Amino acid sequence: MSLARPFGCLFTGLVMDKFGRRTSMIYSSIPNIAGWLLLADKTASLTQLYVGRLLTGFTLGGCTLPYMIYVAECIPVNNDRIRSRICACPNVALTLGFLLVYVLGALLSYDQVALVSCGWSTVSLFLIIAFVPESPIWLYREGRIGDAEIAQQRLGIGQPILGTPRISRAAASLISDSFEPDDYSLGSLLRYFSRIRRPEVYRPLAITVTLFFFAEASGLSGLVSYMIDAVTASSVKIDPYFLTVICGVLQFIGCVSATFAIPYIGLKTLSIWSFLGLAVGYLVLEFSLLFEDAFTPNVFNYVHCGSICAILLMGTAGVSVVPFCILGEIFPMGAKGYAGLSLLSGAVFNFILLKTFPYMLAQHEKASFFVYGVASCSGAVFVSKILPETIGRTMERKETGLNGSEQSSDSVRTNSILYEKLAGP
Repeated sequence: MSLARPFGCLFTGLVMDKFGRRTSMIYSSIPNIAGWLLLADKTASLTQLYVGRLLTGFTLGGCTLPYMIYVAECIPVNNDRIRSRICACPNVALTLGFLLVYVLGALLSYDQVALVSCGWSTVSLFLIIAFVPESPIWLYREGRIGDAEIAQQRLGIGQPILGTPRISRAAASLISDSFEPDDYSLGSLLRYFSRIRRPEVYRPLAITVTLFFFAEASGLSGLVSYMIDAVTASSVKIDPYFLTVICGVLQFIGCVSATFAIPYIGLKTLSIWSFLGLAVGYLVLEFSLLFEDAFTPNVFNYVHCGSICAILLMGTAGVSVVPFCILGEIFPMGAKGYAGLSLLSGAVFNFILLKTFPYMLAQHEKASFFVYGVASCSGAVFVSKILPETIGRTMERKETGLNGSEQSSDSVRTNSILYEKLAGP
């Protein structure tokens, strides 16, 4: 599953700017349904199971970016609290999905869980087709002004993004300065990737790739994926499957807490505290393993399991949310497809972590959590020094800061116009 995620990220990044955000959501949902159908077969061969997991992994990588970009474009900047909360909703939905699978896995067989997941994925696809319009910002940038007006009305967006000479002039400059590939020939794709050298692309790309690196280096995804192994590897006397459900609840609580905290403390502050919380949790977990003999069995159970729960709660309240929320915030309007490269790198880092985590757990259990704690501290330092705060700032302020110049380009001026409420001609 983790092996196919990078290809889903790359696919979405290439098609999203060309064909639209809604279309990308639809295209990335179809492999998910096919994958769950393969997994729901009781008589499935090993090859069929592998293909099913690859398809669901492809969807996991492909569906994230268009949802984030869609929310960032369709919620006005002047409704910053609402937009920042909704940007975190995909992560809330993801953790809720994990929790439901944990619960269903304790009650149903594997093929029944896959069948339920397939049914819900099908319902989600039809809901997107029936009720989700294309992003009016993307439609307007493509010159489809009539469709953009209809989509804006369906979404109930209050700010006038159309109709004034100032907007028309700015939009024309944005369309002529598009980052998207003209077609999917080799030459067009090479020109598309060569634009990475532009500051408004490589600076947010470098920031988000590094942020994804520290998010995965913190070991949070490995701990979630190998929860049962992490518990059974020690002498904890507790049902690991029960602990898995409890940790799923904590992940969901952490993500929901992040949606309420982001508008008030910002993505940067939340990320710093989350990384530091992870570091403290790993320190306590490492302490419990090093001095296990000094504890009574009951005390060791409380300390060991409590530190794992604290790590998951603090991690999902920031580290697992912020990298995705930031994607829709700092890339220029015409270059949001390049955010797929950030997701691609995050998926690669995740794959490396999931392959190395069980080895670290088996061979270096008493040192592995110290390594992840150091990585978490390093992530907090990176965020405090480099990561820009985007909550409470207009698109123009975000992008001019990344460009390293106070003089905004045509695309930056257009982003400001398209996103902010205009008063008067």
